[in-house]
Amino acid sequence: MGKSVTLKGTVTQYVWANPHCVLLFDVTDEHGQVVPWSAETENPSSMVHFGWTKDSVKPGDRVTVTVVPAKNGKPIGRIIEVALPNGQKLAGRGLQGPTKTEDYSKQ
Repeated sequence: MGKSVTLKGTVTQYVWANPHCVLLFDVTDEHGQVVPWSAETENPSSMVHFGWTKDSVKPGDRVTVTVVPAKNGKPIGRIIEVALPNGQKLAGRGLQGPTKTEDYSKQ
């Protein structure tokens, strides 16, 4: 697995559908620009085993998302973990191996 980044943002849409669930969220970068991110994970039946439901996140929720970003630098990636507004953490894919976490978002 590649390097991971941790992003703080606001959910704009959550797609609970086959073949993969997708979380769309806006992140404000270090220049104050809003960057729309798209992060995917497994199919709904697999996500239930990680504690997810179709109602786990809603538009407007502030979340902290750890992803393995695309190598091409585009704001897309695979979800490793999502921290919900209530502090609950949900695992994304069953990824294993060492990662280097960097905080990408503006604090």
